[in-house]
Amino acid sequence: MLIAALIILILATGGYLLWQRRLAAFEAAQEPGGPGEVPPVLVSQEGVPDPGEAVALVAANDLEGKFWLYIRKDRFELSAWNGNVRTALYTVAVGENPGDKERVGDRRTPEGVFRVESIHDSRAWVHDFDDGKGPVEGAYGPFFIRLDTGRWKGIGIHGTHDPSSLGTRTTEGCIRLDNKALLEIVDKAVPGTVVIIEP
Repeated sequence: MLIAALIILILATGGYLLWQRRLAAFEAAQEPGGPGEVPPVLVSQEGVPDPGEAVALVAANDLEGKFWLYIRKDRFELSAWNGNVRTALYTVAVGENPGDKERVGDRRTPEGVFRVESIHDSRAWVHDFDDGKGPVEGAYGPFFIRLDTGRWKGIGIHGTHDPSSLGTRTTEGCIRLDNKALLEIVDKAVPGTVVIIEP
């Protein structure tokens, strides 16, 4: 009975927070000079852990009351959590090739339980995507959240110069996020923050 009440409370809180975000975004879009668009928060509940699964992930990784990130590559989703409560859901781009990372240069996003290693101001970073267009300034957006994956170097969550690429398999292995969404999570994703990436 207590578990059922807890599950209902978790669902109600998550739904209320999501509704408040969408309402605030809608009101901002209606104001003169407003952005005219809703932030990249998804309404869909698909692809995120059900309450029981979220509780299990929190318990298994000692995340009670802590901020953590959950990425589902197959659904191109990154969700932010505070313990068992999901606080935000965003569309992302992931590695061009499906499956877990096997070797350097395979253009796959690694899967597993990782931690934030460091955060870098990437506004001045330049990257050449080898697409014939040459180096691109601002390719990583305003910040690069570097992950400690153990085996793989240079994997992180970062912004993008090309929002149209979100929701696709297009990266070299990183998780690409809308710049506005990145700004919403970067202050909370301190070194040591758990990031769970699943297929």
